[in-house]
Amino acid sequence: MNLGGRAMSSLSPSVTPQLTLFIYLNIDNSWPNEPLRATYVKAVKEHNEKLDNKNYPSGFDLYLPRRLGVDSYSHIQYQDGYFCDLKVKAAMYEGIQPVNYKMYACSSLEETPLRLPVNPRIVESGDRDNLHTKFDVIPKSKERWVTEQHHRLLKICSWTGKPFRVVIVDTLEELNK
Repeated sequence: MNLGGRAMSSLSPSVTPQLTLFIYLNIDNSWPNEPLRATYVKAVKEHNEKLDNKNYPSGFDLYLPRRLGVDSYSHIQYQDGYFCDLKVKAAMYEGIQPVNYKMYACSSLEETPLRLPVNPRIVESGDRDNLHTKFDVIPKSKERWVTEQHHRLLKICSWTGKPFRVVIVDTLEELNK
């Protein structure tokens, strides 16, 4: 298991999280995946380092696996919403017990012509499907809007708001400890 560059014992006892989010990057060879993997490795390292601070992060950001673009006609093209597969499978545990968690919109979503119709999204403790969502496209302007590569629009938060450690796993079996 890749612990994102930090050993579990390096956290001070007062903030050692009892919750752990395990993520599996479900990326294939049909599109370049190393930049996305590198983005997640860096994000895990930074997230876990912040746990030493009493102002720990509220959640762990999820990244769009590819650019997303909409224009003034996208609300017509995507009348039923824009489906986005995040290419990540995840499981949160409290000790050895799997627990539910929530997926929320990041504040950066406000700057886009997208809306998250289900916010927060509750992810059941046994769900091991790819994390995904559907965005509504709101016609805000006549200009074309395109995300940056690996843009953050969503985040995972614990059910209780407590801090959690993030670990990237190499196999699906590791999500089911």
